Amino acid sequence: MMFYIFKVRWRHSTVSSMEGIAHTVEASSRTGHNIPHIVDDPDKPVVFYDWASFIKRVFKPVPSLLSYHHFRFVLNLIN
Repeated sequence: MMFYIFKVRWRHSTVSSMEGIAHTVEASSRTGHNIPHIVDDPDKPVVFYDWASFIKRVFKPVPSLLSYHHFRFVLNLIN
């Protein structure tokens, strides 16, 4: 979302509902980049995914992730 453009539009609007916020988001972009999605909208539901479970199947966990680590990436140029 082009947040700055939305912020300028939001500053000069008076909104009192979720639909009003969605309309303000939609009106803040001339090219249609800002697309609002209301979570409880039955016509266009927002789908949430469990990304932690998905990533756990693909990547190995890094032990003690919150502590300091040094990573070295080696590029192999020989085919």
